[in-house]
Amino acid sequence: MSHIQSFGRVVGSMVQSNPQIAGLVWGGAQLIIEMCVRPTQIHEMVFNMLETLSQYLPLFETWCRLFPEASYTELSDSICNTCLAFFSFVVHAIRFLRNSATENALRSIFCPSFQTEFAEAERKIKRQTKHLELQVQTAGLTSSQARHQIIRDMLQSSANSPPRQLFDREEELSVLHEKLANGRLDSTDPKLASVVLHGLGGFGKSTVALEYLYRHYDLYKVIIWLYADKKEKLDSQVVQLARLLGHSSEGGNTDDSREAVMHWITHLDVNYLIVFDNADDITLLNPYWPSSNHGSIIITSRNSYPGRGSLAMAGISIEPFTVDQGANYLLHLLTDIVSPTQEDKDAVRTIAENFDGFPLGLRQAAYFMRNRRCLPAAYLLLYSENRDTLEQEEIPGYSKTLADVWELSMRTLSQDAANLLDILTFLDPDAIPIDLFKDYGHTTQCSSFLEDALRYLNASELLLNQSLININVRDNIISMHRFFQAATFRKLGARRTRFHDVCCSVIQMINHVIPQDDYLSMKHLEAWRVVETYISHAEVLYERAGQGIPVAAVNNLLDFSGRISGYYYETGRYEPCGVILSKAKDLAANEPATDRKILSKIYYYHGRLCQETNKPDNAIQNFEKAIDHYESALLPDVVRHEDTYLAILYENLGMSCIGAEKYDDAEMYLDKAIELGQASGSATSSVLGDFLQCKGACFLWKGDLAKAEDILCRALLERCGENNENRGGALYSLGNVYFRQGRYSESLELHQQVLELYTTDLGNNHHWVADSCHKIGSILAVAGFDGGDLVEAERFLRRSLDIWDTPPNLGKSHSKPSAARSSWKLASILTRLDLDSEEGRLLHQKSCEYVMQERGVDLNKIDDPEAVVDSLVWYWSR
Repeated sequence: MSHIQSFGRVVGSMVQSNPQIAGLVWGGAQLIIEMCVRPTQIHEMVFNMLETLSQYLPLFETWCRLFPEASYTELSDSICNTCLAFFSFVVHAIRFLRNSATENALRSIFCPSFQTEFAEAERKIKRQTKHLELQVQTAGLTSSQARHQIIRDMLQSSANSPPRQLFDREEELSVLHEKLANGRLDSTDPKLASVVLHGLGGFGKSTVALEYLYRHYDLYKVIIWLYADKKEKLDSQVVQLARLLGHSSEGGNTDDSREAVMHWITHLDVNYLIVFDNADDITLLNPYWPSSNHGSIIITSRNSYPGRGSLAMAGISIEPFTVDQGANYLLHLLTDIVSPTQEDKDAVRTIAENFDGFPLGLRQAAYFMRNRRCLPAAYLLLYSENRDTLEQEEIPGYSKTLADVWELSMRTLSQDAANLLDILTFLDPDAIPIDLFKDYGHTTQCSSFLEDALRYLNASELLLNQSLININVRDNIISMHRFFQAATFRKLGARRTRFHDVCCSVIQMINHVIPQDDYLSMKHLEAWRVVETYISHAEVLYERAGQGIPVAAVNNLLDFSGRISGYYYETGRYEPCGVILSKAKDLAANEPATDRKILSKIYYYHGRLCQETNKPDNAIQNFEKAIDHYESALLPDVVRHEDTYLAILYENLGMSCIGAEKYDDAEMYLDKAIELGQASGSATSSVLGDFLQCKGACFLWKGDLAKAEDILCRALLERCGENNENRGGALYSLGNVYFRQGRYSESLELHQQVLELYTTDLGNNHHWVADSCHKIGSILAVAGFDGGDLVEAERFLRRSLDIWDTPPNLGKSHSKPSAARSSWKLASILTRLDLDSEEGRLLHQKSCEYVMQERGVDLNKIDDPEAVVDSLVWYWSR
């Protein structure tokens, strides 16, 4: 503006003195303006088109995966043509931007077609993109219609199967249908409609929801059924759903999957129904609740929580049958046996009274009578003769219990079926993988039958016929009703010898199926999916075993507990990691016969947790105990220098000494690890690279940068093999050395490689990715760095904070220090960009408050506040 004003004053003076000269000058000015405006317009076109390209480019791969070329030829051609149009424009833009500004300005003035070419390319891309979107929408509708027809055909083919056993719930179904009406697009005022079906377990809440689904499936284009009793289970199902939708979540991370699924649901333009089954804890549903302006949601729960700020907007209580309803229900279930006499009808009413109208109990009684061809009068006689034995377990608020039916059902089971039922009581009842019972040498008396596939099938069939379990053949899983599982477990608990035998068996199975830790890698991506499948079963097993864990099973339980804690550690879930390790240590403390090698691994995992949570002294103690336990377990004639695991223990002890600033001790332990690693016949070059990396970090912190650089370069050479998954650690440490040396460009390049490796392996929201983003942002913000960029630094720091604010990390004790550090760094960048930045002031204040709370230090009153902030985190992150 100042140049324009000055130019205006000059022209004004010339007009007063010589209008002809002024005219010439003004004409030249117009030429200059034309030379500036046209390239600016072209730059704007390029910018807009690159922005459009960034939005569409990730969709092309998804479209190609969803709509294969063989089935969608026209759509495939459209995708190809749109891609070519985009990249033709990009190549044209690259040529333009490689020219000098003067050349482009002159070409714009004297070659108007140059600008016209860009404008025409832009119009062509818009036309092609609009056509592609129509093609995708049409293909999607076609595919959806085809899937819908398949479902219709499947349902039609099952029309002759036995009727669903729902009886006298018409009022509940009618009310449910009415309350969900506003969730459909054909209503006058579509909006999200949600209803909770609540009542005691076994009253038929899930059955009502399932019946509604079957009756009204034609109203909904999308139906999703989610087991919602645990967050881990919801996460697992969301990951599977994301994969079905074509979204691949790397590294076992569930946040990207949940975000993709919820985005897909929220933007559905068709009627959809979601069922959250067994959602007794409403808080678990918040991250999985759609934010769309329509949709129907059913929740089944033992708790009635609508009207108290919960997600459910209405509630329907599912009550037990009256005696008359129960009697009619039972007769309805017995229609396939001989027509009952009046005596049988009277007996049916008495049975309904005995079960107090409990639907599940009546159904169990019906299954018993149908499968054994036992008429109601005979059943009632059997029941009356066993009343004192059967009526032991009470249900709160009811005089009769399902333990009655439990005992009668057990009388029909073979020993193998009884063994299988007892085994199932130690596992999560909703989704027990059948593979757990296969390919394993069962050594306990109660599980030996599993070695014979035919015996297992016969046992499971008996349980299925008694409705004690359900089998999902497609997903290869078993489920069982929670009340009957609990009742069976209580019965089992009264037989201690039997209890111990079954407990040992299940612990052996879980220990066998959880993948072994090779200790040679910082992450075991292939094992994560297996652990995720069985982690809920391990948790239930821990809960069921309680203080009654048999001595023979302690070592197996500790063994897989360590591996599960390793999974928690690798995925950044430090709090459950600490919980399971504390339980394991308490268990070991009460059992002096614990295997010392297994106990050593528990201390090893706890040491790793202390490292990552910046507790170096605690880490040193744990690794010292791990070494003591392990060496005490070795036989005198065992050659210690051939043991790779022992080398890894010394490596971690050395790393912990670096964190405690005991550099001489660290160097000694790391030399010991290198010596053991070189002597070990099983050690790989990758392991030696790990040891060298840690020693390089030791010299870095001692201040010997030249030696640190040399050792870290050697570490990278050791890690050049194909199975080199730990390479990121050496690149990270060498990048830190370059940073200390002031070689900022080289440091930035290495840390960018690390970020790419971590993101590929671990997903976008892993805590290591957050740390790498912080590191890159810090390098870009260095004042003396010619390649620095405060705007880019701000972007990386914000990304780091975003990761710390994701649900797995937000508010956790281990994430708060890192979040405070990133907040402090971002505040300093924002202040450099704008001295009056209010956001910068608030972030700075937040960080200072945290440091004062944790360390008692006022950052505003010390000379080197950054060092104090960095001290909040483990040394390798500083």
